[in-house]
Amino acid sequence: MQEAAGLVSPSSSSTSTSSSPSSLRLTFLESNSWLWEIPLPPPSLPPSLPPPSLTLLVDPVMHDLTFGAPALIRGKKKVLNGPAVMESLAPRVDHLLISQGFDDHCQPASMAMAARLLPPSARIVAPRSASKVLETFFSPERIHYLSPGEHCYLEKRREGGRDGGRVKVTATTGDTLGPPWQAPENGYLLEWGEKGGREEGEEPRSLYYEPHCRFKVEEFEPDTRQAAIPSSFVSTSAITKP
Repeated sequence: MQEAAGLVSPSSSSTSTSSSPSSLRLTFLESNSWLWEIPLPPPSLPPSLPPPSLTLLVDPVMHDLTFGAPALIRGKKKVLNGPAVMESLAPRVDHLLISQGFDDHCQPASMAMAARLLPPSARIVAPRSASKVLETFFSPERIHYLSPGEHCYLEKRREGGRDGGRVKVTATTGDTLGPPWQAPENGYLLEWGEKGGREEGEEPRSLYYEPHCRFKVEEFEPDTRQAAIPSSFVSTSAITKP
């Protein structure tokens, strides 16, 4: 795995490699897949304890990519391929984030594994284009379908059902991968801290993700543009090998 640890803030134009408990950790899982660990200290947590993280599995692809035509095409990851990868990650994952409905972002075999291994509390955020695959394996009430401009909240639940904080997820206009009349796929702006969550006194932080680096500046509020474009783009150019 490749990891990048970074602390994202509106006043910063670079990514820190700090490994402090308050750092955002991004782990690249090859292909379009990521594991994001977002620090969310709840108000009741003593300062001496490390904050819990809300962990998102993003666009998980854990099997060979064939796009339904294995005789014609087969894309294979170099290292992180096969059921063992999902089995090792599942205990850490709180929710799934899907950006596109195509197999290289929402792979049926990987979604079947996620449905089997993830806890019932895990929610899925996705564009409507992923509905056919997702509803094959997940009940509709677990899925948040977002169109550009819509948002939802993903919560961290701690032991005993205690509140562990939350992240606001807003869909933005992603790439159009088909005829021009087809609805675009999704990008996502994630916000936490004072602005995105509900905890007062925290520094607001944000992270933007769109796998093809597409975005519309006008979809971002002026006070989030510096944070979201371009300094906190999720991009493989920001990844360093451990």
